[in-house]
Amino acid sequence: MQLVRNALRIAAVLLCAGSAAGDTVTLVPSVRIAPGAEFTLAEIASLDGDAARALAEVRVGRGETGAFELGAERIRQKLVVAGADMRRIEIRGTRTVVRPLRAVSLGAASTPPSHEAPVAAAEPGSRIVDPNELAGTGSALAVMCEMVANAFGDDAGTLRLEFSEEQLSKIAPREGCRYEVARRSLLRTSRIEFEVVIHEPSGDEIRTRVRATPRLERKVAVAREDIRRGTTANDGLVALETRLLPLADADDAAEPRALAGADFARSVKAGDIIERTDLVRPAEIKRRDAVTVRREIGAIVIELDAIALEDGAIGDTIAFERIDGTSRSRSRDARSFTAEVVGPGRAVIR
Repeated sequence: MQLVRNALRIAAVLLCAGSAAGDTVTLVPSVRIAPGAEFTLAEIASLDGDAARALAEVRVGRGETGAFELGAERIRQKLVVAGADMRRIEIRGTRTVVRPLRAVSLGAASTPPSHEAPVAAAEPGSRIVDPNELAGTGSALAVMCEMVANAFGDDAGTLRLEFSEEQLSKIAPREGCRYEVARRSLLRTSRIEFEVVIHEPSGDEIRTRVRATPRLERKVAVAREDIRRGTTANDGLVALETRLLPLADADDAAEPRALAGADFARSVKAGDIIERTDLVRPAEIKRRDAVTVRREIGAIVIELDAIALEDGAIGDTIAFERIDGTSRSRSRDARSFTAEVVGPGRAVIR
């Protein structure tokens, strides 16, 4: 009986050693992909072993305008379709979050000239602080920066905070003092307030309010000259600049890639940042157009015929109604649904 147990232990060890030697595909937690661009397995995972590396160029997805999750099972299905022998490959990790790449250019042929002007300086008597440079220092300022950065999530990398020099001097580290920080407002808002309690060696407490103005670093399109309403965007009219913007301005600014094929819905003065509402894109789908709507469920792709209930440009989510594919008549008990316009006569249900 003891010999049998020993044999089983040896077999288990050999089995584990064999599986450990197998090829692995280890998913990265998150990546950034340009909207509309296809990406490969090598872009979302580290590949170990010849069999895994042979799959590096397998296309596993396409970037979107918003973040989405790509699960391990979906990736497995893509690899199986590509002919992979999944008995030899182990997928590690459960998912990769795919986020849109920021400040995507308009393409090699239509990229406005980039003017890398210095980002906006602080107002007189204020200082711009980069939270990333204070990480782990433990000061009261670092604690405030960390709190705000956590609230800004994906935008933390481009976040800067503007503080009054006077307020910063009050919370500067002093020997023997201990500091406590409490928020007194929302952390993702145009003006953030904190209360800092300073415990002095003598036992006295000093309370002070500190205000921070958040700004986001963005690459924006700026009018090089006065632009009249109805003008089509082109390279000579706009330049790309890096700016530190207040939250409202960062939300309103048009992404540079949105200028491709767009017309100006209103006049813009030279030097102004181009806003989303300044642009109008041509409708790729118009009301009553017959459209093919696509939906992917795992490895299954479903296509249906529908009719548009409103106009829509690429990237717009509009309403559709299903129709009979042969007679082009409304389906019985037809109900409206929404899908994203991806091209002339084409839409996708996300």
